[in-house]
Order: sequence, then structure tokens, then C-alpha cells
Amino acid sequence: ENLNGKKFKELNAGSKKIFWNYSVPVDFIDLPSGLVINEIFDRVNRNSRNLERQELRHARYNGWFITECENEADEDVFWEKIKVSSKTKAKRMKNVQLVSELLLTIIDKKIVGFDQDYLDEKYAELDSLEDTEFDLDAYLQNKVRVKNFISAMEDFNESISTHAKTANNIYTLFALVALENIVDTPEEFARKYNEFMVLVDSIRKEEPAEDQSTPVESQEQQPKLLNWDHAYKYYSNTLGASTEPPQRIARYEALKAALLEL
Repeated sequence: ENLNGKKFKELNAGSKKIFWNYSVPVDFIDLPSGLVINEIFDRVNRNSRNLERQELRHARYNGWFITECENEADEDVFWEKIKVSSKTKAKRMKNVQLVSELLLTIIDKKIVGFDQDYLDEKYAELDSLEDTEFDLDAYLQNKVRVKNFISAMEDFNESISTHAKTANNIYTLFALVALENIVDTPEEFARKYNEFMVLVDSIRKEEPAEDQSTPVESQEQQPKLLNWDHAYKYYSNTLGASTEPPQRIARYEALKAALLEL
């Protein structure tokens, strides 16, 4: 405690001697393969401190997908704009992990539950694109399309940063834009999305009973877009194990029905 806040030059001779006499453990690894080095570094990290799984992926992989996700999360202001990336999330690479999940909806063309082992598999599979059938050009075109559409929605009415700043909501919306053919303009879609999520929020605040199936007001009194049943289905699947496949799929179907099928 007597060293707290002091610079090295302010330490007494005894403390400086203890510092300089400290032995730093060093392992010299004479191996030509970078992959082996990465695996050793991975094992060292697993045994030294409790790292997040995404931090371990950062230590282990250096190929296409890890580079793609980290460049997106750290360098593209789009993710900050829609509240996916922030200084707090970046500290433990939470932003990179979420970006990974979102980009995989474009790559896999399906909804999956949150699964750290699944992410590990995809990072390994996409570490090198050589000798694969992965269509990089198609992926890049779809990525630009989805990001541009969502960015235009945010510019119109800030519906993304207002309603989709949680992982549950941004995953559902991002997947819908990625997987469906949306004929609306971003502005029209943003208006619909905002109205739907306002209804979802009103249900959340009222905390209706689980067996409640109709709103206080009749559905005829609600605009057709604001279908209470879809909103309640969406809300109820944000509770509990909300990242499991059934809950993610249910939210997706509810949002799709409300915004694309009414």
C-alpha cells in the first residue's frame, strides 16, 4: 500500500532492488508453423486467466473471418451508430462477438441460437476460404445491402438506436433484413418497425399476465400494423432463455408477420 500512486523514480532503493531482481518467466519456442504457435498461445491463455471466449478466438485465429469481424466492429462507424459497438463492449470483445453473430445470419442464411461452440466451429471453418465454395462476392454485396438499409432506417427516425440497441432486438431485425425480400423503402420500413416496437414496449411496461390473449382495447381499434398478438409473441420471447433457437425464431416470425405480412 505504501507504493500506491508512486512512479518508479519515487520508490526507495529497497523497492527498486526487489523490482529489478524479479525473474520474468520466458518460454522460447523454436517452431516454424504459425498455426502451432497460435495453438500454444491459445492453451496458455486458457490456463492463465479467465478470458472471454471471443478473446480466446482472437488469440487462436488470424484468418479471414476473425479479420472480417474485428475490422467491422473496430473500424466501421455503422456499428457504433446502431449501438452494437461501444468502448465498454470493446473491452472484452463483446462487440466483435455480436458482430460475428449478425454477419453469420448473412453467411448461413438462417436463424441459430447463441452457442459459443457453434461460433468456434464457424471461426475454424471460415479461417481460410481456400478450397471452399464460399461465395465471397455475394456475401460482401449482401452485407453492404443490409448495412445500408439499416443505416437508412436509423437516419430516418432513429428507430434502431431507440429500439434495437439490445442484442435480442438487433439480432431479430438484422436477420429479417438479411433473409427477407423487403419491398418497402428503408423509411417506410423504419416507420413500421418503430410503431411495432412502441407497442412491444407498451406491453413490456404493462407486464400482462401470461394467459392474456387480447389487449384491453379491441384489435379493431388498433392500426392494422400494430397487431397485438404479434407484439405479445415478440415480447414474451424476450423473456427467459431469449437466445435459444425457439425464442429467436419466434421473435423473427412475429416481426416478419407484423412488418411484412399484414
